[in-house]
Amino acid sequence: MGALAAVAGCLGDGFDEESDPDGGEPDEDEPGNGTGDDDENGNGNGDDEEGSDGDEDEDEDVDKDVDEDDLQSGDGNGFSYEALGYQFPDYPDSPEASLLRDEDDADDWLEDGHDAGGGNTSDLAEFLDETSFDESVVVPLEARGSDLCHEMVLREVDLEDETLSVEAKVSDGRDDDGFEACAEQVTGVGRLVRVTFEDDPVTELSATIVDQDGQEHGISTASDDNDDS
Repeated sequence: MGALAAVAGCLGDGFDEESDPDGGEPDEDEPGNGTGDDDENGNGNGDDEEGSDGDEDEDEDVDKDVDEDDLQSGDGNGFSYEALGYQFPDYPDSPEASLLRDEDDADDWLEDGHDAGGGNTSDLAEFLDETSFDESVVVPLEARGSDLCHEMVLREVDLEDETLSVEAKVSDGRDDDGFEACAEQVTGVGRLVRVTFEDDPVTELSATIVDQDGQEHGISTASDDNDDS
């Protein structure tokens, strides 16, 4: 843009010199500059229009974030959450969720097939190390993906009657046109959700995961054991 502005400035200077052969034209051009100010005001109005359009676009983006995109972090009534996506080689036969309530739970989970997750391993370990289990829990959500473009996306986190409610789905990860090339390799897709509470952390979880075929799986747990319903 700087280069374009410089060229425009040079062209403007050239036109001023041609339109001022007797030296009298610049005075007449000054009102023209005033018109330029009017144009600037016009641009100001344009800015208002752009701002209005921008607000509308922003509202659309917010709706899109809720309906289509993955939630990365947020706040709820009495809690906040952060999420981290990952892939791993040992994919489950059906979607799984669990509730990690302390460091021992986190260590056991990491060693149970997630410490060999390639480039994800250090990210997962760091995410867990940064968790204060005195005020937080971590929820791993996992399922099977048919290629390396698939991912687990978080749709909703809520607190209902002292039970943590989480909803997620497996997404193919492609763009709207569906043209993104993907390596054909069945893999596990997951997302860690760390939920931090204003009061004591919850001890019960209700999770809903929609797999890549669109089938909904309900999972509830009050301990380390999962009950798939």
